[in-house]
Amino acid sequence: MRRLLSLSVASVALLLSACSEKIEIDGWQDWMNDVPDIEQIIDQSSGKRYTAYLGHAMPRTEYSRQKMEEVLYLLSTQQGEVDDTEFVEKLTTKLLRTELLFVASSVNDAKEAWWSIYDKVGFSLGGTVMAKENGTLSATFGPSHDDPDFYSYLAKQGVKGGYADYVWEYDESRHVLRTSEWKSDIIQEAELLYFDGNVAIMLGTILGISNTGMTLDSSGNVVETEYELHYLVFDEGRDTFLDGYVMSYKYELLRQTYNIQYEMNSIVEAYGDYDVAALAELLDNGKWLEWGILYYNDAERTTLREAPAWSGEWYAAGGTFNDYTFSDNGTGSTSYETTVPPFEEVVNDFVWSLNAESKTLTMYYENLNGTAQIANIVAYWSTEDALFMAWDYNDEDNTRIVLRCAK
Repeated sequence: MRRLLSLSVASVALLLSACSEKIEIDGWQDWMNDVPDIEQIIDQSSGKRYTAYLGHAMPRTEYSRQKMEEVLYLLSTQQGEVDDTEFVEKLTTKLLRTELLFVASSVNDAKEAWWSIYDKVGFSLGGTVMAKENGTLSATFGPSHDDPDFYSYLAKQGVKGGYADYVWEYDESRHVLRTSEWKSDIIQEAELLYFDGNVAIMLGTILGISNTGMTLDSSGNVVETEYELHYLVFDEGRDTFLDGYVMSYKYELLRQTYNIQYEMNSIVEAYGDYDVAALAELLDNGKWLEWGILYYNDAERTTLREAPAWSGEWYAAGGTFNDYTFSDNGTGSTSYETTVPPFEEVVNDFVWSLNAESKTLTMYYENLNGTAQIANIVAYWSTEDALFMAWDYNDEDNTRIVLRCAK
């Protein structure tokens, strides 16, 4: 196994500080001779020399170049092989967090200069991961800074964000951390170049930290990531790392629910002030089919808790839609088909009345022990091929249903 000079956190901080003072932004430094893959390259178009790491020019911005030179300088202090055993021990007892991250990309086979997380505004890169001895690696994520409304929605649910679990293993023979999706043959690898007990420098991609998706530049060209250079630190906080975070599939359900809430709010805002007389005239236009079922946290319907059905589709298993019919003589019925054999249709008759002033629809079911169902019609609107209306019930679930009637 490879060993490195062991440095304390304070020593590393001092080293970086001192390094920043003695490194010249341009020109070759003596320590660069001790770091593999740093070289001077002649630009074929201009004839000028430039310093490159792994074939890519050093960062163009002065600050990022300085930081990258400081990180590469640590590689020049390497003495022997890294301690793989200690690295794995730290990996499974601490959190591994991005402190600095540098990326080298190519566009249309042209090598671009390295850049750091300081150079890209609004670009999500880096992160913190927690590796467990059972071979799972967890990473948290949440809404981006340009999505404050969704962040507020999650906060009302008591949720910070989501977390994803990956698979990890460490290959000591190659000093490589391997990560992958569950049941996937695609492996991401990151080689451990430096480790001093507190800081790790790794070259490659790490799931939960790296952005492995496709990226386009401003001209729409595909940006291919060739290298990632990670400067990582080990942190405390494993016991509370996942507090407030939900599994990724639950997070996606929350995102879906939030999008439905936004769409529903827009509908009520646009069609809440409707013509009651026009609705009354078309109420008996045909069969009204349940199109959406929503449950809110509050009676004012400000925060959607759950949306088991939307756009005529059930997202929850075992759901059944009701169909409503209204006759102009004040009678009507609901019907649904049972979800178990013999799949019979169940019909319940009612007498209905519409209060135009309060915009409430009352349905009295004499055959259901005289149950009266009162719905506040909060929106009514029309599209090219259908009529829609939204009802609110005064129940403990703060239920809202949306119905659709084909024209």
